[in-house]
Amino acid sequence: MGSALLVLTALLGGCGGDPPAPATAPRAATSGGPTSAVPPTTPTAASDMPAARPSSGLPRGLVFFGGGRARTGEWQLFAEPTDLRGRDDLLAAVRTVMAGAPDDPDRSTLWNGDVVEQVALRWDGDEGYYDVRLVDAAATRRPPGTSMREAHLAIQQVVWTLGSVGRVEAPVRFTAGRSPEPVTDLLGIPATGPDDTYPAADRSGVLSSMHVLTPAEGTVVSGVVDVSGLAESFEATVGIRVVDASGKTVLDDATSTEQCCGRLWPWRYELDTSGWAPGTYVVEARTDDPVGIAQGSDGPEIDTRTIRVD
Repeated sequence: MGSALLVLTALLGGCGGDPPAPATAPRAATSGGPTSAVPPTTPTAASDMPAARPSSGLPRGLVFFGGGRARTGEWQLFAEPTDLRGRDDLLAAVRTVMAGAPDDPDRSTLWNGDVVEQVALRWDGDEGYYDVRLVDAAATRRPPGTSMREAHLAIQQVVWTLGSVGRVEAPVRFTAGRSPEPVTDLLGIPATGPDDTYPAADRSGVLSSMHVLTPAEGTVVSGVVDVSGLAESFEATVGIRVVDASGKTVLDDATSTEQCCGRLWPWRYELDTSGWAPGTYVVEARTDDPVGIAQGSDGPEIDTRTIRVD
């Protein structure tokens, strides 16, 4: 799915709130690649990094891939957990979202290959930013046929991933090749943040309101299975439905997020597969939709996981 630079199989959807840049600062952290064209910084120990969660409430170690909304097909970003955490994993995280294969086959990267050379978390006084160096100027151009929305969400895929993996929410400053000058028109999208950076966009235009984080796609299970994720849903309600390979519903239940509204909140459900016939099942988690499609809503936000019962 996709075109020259971007493989676009996913865009749009979510919940509200822009994450601010941090107020206090270690000096800097770098990950991979040469440093000749990057302003000098002083490394800091990982223990000196801010330990509090970002204001968005997202867990650490998430990378973001694209997927379509269940009813409309409109693209949005979905979270996927990884073992990548902290400043030493910044480059690996960006390479994962640009060129990696998501675990869920319903997801896709928005980039067509690895075009990143170096990633660093830097500080200018009390203001932090991620410095992402692309391989060359060609990587900054929007491919023919790529819409502005698609380009915007490709950039946000990198911004939100770095905020989660890097443990600090901060805007992203892109450079290309050996030039130290910031890219101010990446993929045709202007840099609107301070000092020519790209800040994290409001979740309501970027992230899905429903994310299943566990179990991993294709997990073989038996007995009680812990299903968990993140959601923002009306009255904190998370619907849980399971269908078998024939499409028959074998379970229809619900659970709740820890709190309601304002951001993505954790939720958990104990799925008891005892007595189920061996085979493949799809677990569907959905937000509540009090308005209803008949009254003009786009329907619930949905995320799924395929499991196999022994």
